[in-house]
Parts: sequence; C-alpha cells; structure tokens
Amino acid sequence: MSDMEVMDEVDAEEPVVQEVPRRVRFTPVVPLKFESMDSHFHLDRLCARIGISPVNFAEAIRRVRPEENVGLNGAVAVWCDPSTYPTKCQVSQLRKKKVVGLGEVGLDGTKGEPELQRRTLDEALTLRKARPHLVLVLHCRPGPLENITSAYNKLFYRCKGILFS
Repeated sequence: MSDMEVMDEVDAEEPVVQEVPRRVRFTPVVPLKFESMDSHFHLDRLCARIGISPVNFAEAIRRVRPEENVGLNGAVAVWCDPSTYPTKCQVSQLRKKKVVGLGEVGLDGTKGEPELQRRTLDEALTLRKARPHLVLVLHCRPGPLENITSAYNKLFYRCKGILFS
C-alpha cells in the first residue's frame, strides 16, 4: 500500500504530487542460467572480436564474459566472411561434435563471389544429404536484376538437384 491518500477530486489551485516509483532490487536465491540454442550465430565474427584464430566454438564460448553468458548449448554457426570459411577438414570434424544444423548458406546476388557461394552451398548440401537429421539454414537474396521469386527458384532448384539425386 502507498502512504499517499487517494483523492477523487483535484483542486486546480493545488499542485498534484505523484510518488516516484521505487526501484526494487531482486536477488535470486539460485543464480539464473539460461539454456539456449542459437539458430543464427556469427561464430567467425565473435572469434575475430575476442581474438581467437582459427574459429573455435568451445574456446569462444569459454571466453565470453560471465555477465554475457546465456548458457549457449549449441548453434547453427554462420560464417559470413569468406576468409573465415571452415576448411573441409574442419567441416569433417562436425561428425564428432554436437552439431544440430548447417548454415547459413545460399545465394546472395548483392555481394560475394557467385562461384564460391555455389561451391559452399553444394558442399553444405552434400554434408546435409549424408546427415539428414541436421537442420539446414538457407540464405537467399536477389541481385539487382532479379526478383525474389526467381532467386528462390534458383536456390531451391540447386538444393533439389543435390538433396534428391
């Protein structure tokens, strides 16, 4: 209950004083820990920010400041900078780890090298075909001379050609 009285009428000549809300500090009995799975995790950029090379998920998570840690149990790691793309050897190590998905791969008509994008997409699709339980996160962005429908058709046709051959 508030210490202030409830008034039905306010006299226009008297200023109305409102109580300032008090901040309540809450200290949990058990420390809060969030368990999560990130479906779009820029692992390459996190590793670059904290100075880890080559890209290493376990080391990156270990170095995250405690106040930023949300209990990340896994991720669909996104490599968005071609210079950080994993090698075939690194990709082959995925069998030994708790991998739940691949991505984000696809075709982006606004930047990057189209041939490198196609090769990377094809490698991810081949890996996905061998491990059908994995989630595949696709990326599609039309170039300046195409519409979104034609961009999606091109991407899906390529996926169908590898996944269902």
